[in-house]
Amino acid sequence: MAPNTTIKIALLLALLGCSGCAGCGDTPLGTCGVEADLTGRWILNAAPFDGDAGLMGDVVPRSFTVDADLMQVKSTGAFNIGHGVWGTLTSRDKGVFDKLDIPQLTKNNGGKTGAELECTVKINIPIASPVSDDNVDQGPLRLALSGKIAHSGMMLGDPDKSEVIMVDDLSATPRKFAWIATQP
Repeated sequence: MAPNTTIKIALLLALLGCSGCAGCGDTPLGTCGVEADLTGRWILNAAPFDGDAGLMGDVVPRSFTVDADLMQVKSTGAFNIGHGVWGTLTSRDKGVFDKLDIPQLTKNNGGKTGAELECTVKINIPIASPVSDDNVDQGPLRLALSGKIAHSGMMLGDPDKSEVIMVDDLSATPRKFAWIATQP
């Protein structure tokens, strides 16, 4: 690597608040200041929302609850940015889904696993199994959760980006829903 390139990378990392440059220490870039670790048990309450919310598409026909056991892991990326989020999601309504494992992937574009960057959380679980750790599309997602960490112990979902293909829906239509997750 050319000396100028090394200096530029070191300056960039210093400007971004990174010290040591060997993986940026214990606090990765992109860590959420209001909830440092999502590890633990979460209860996610999902519900249909008023169709006048301005969102296009189908909406879930009923409310459902999901028990989530999450594990936040350090990034394996070159600049140690954000975190991976792995774990298990179990729906209390088996017509929505039964039990889903967040794929423990590190080499894909994030479309088939879980991640936290800053205070944004995204969990994507494909219907396909097993899931490949690459950037190849594996078809539709059984569950796509997208939201923000509101404060310690609370996440708020984005109903425009959160969808589920319910197992009791023979049309396999992705359905949007609003959600909130809290730690008991």
